[in-house]
Amino acid sequence: MSSGKNHNSSYTLHNKIQLFKGGSQYLNLLKELIEKVNHSIYMRIYIWDNDATGTLIADQLIKAAQKKLAVFIIADGYASQYFSKEFIKHLRNHRIHFKFFEQYWKSIISQ
Repeated sequence: MSSGKNHNSSYTLHNKIQLFKGGSQYLNLLKELIEKVNHSIYMRIYIWDNDATGTLIADQLIKAAQKKLAVFIIADGYASQYFSKEFIKHLRNHRIHFKFFEQYWKSIISQ
């Protein structure tokens, strides 16, 4: 509830949003945003695989980590389930903090 008073809060009124279906427009924007970061990256991603596109994004994130930026990635455990252990190890070896969302779907399948 708002009392009408001006509160010091952690949100801004100047946010912008763009929607992309994917493809090169999304990929180019993601690369550009990663290149411009100067402090830390917190990224949640639904579908990520270690294919050509996934590797390209990983390379950008590794470059950011090499600039001593903190990089935290959370990938969906279902949609990114084919991510190889070697690829995850490669990310972690470059100071990228990588985790999956809790893999709730595995408990459903095993029932």
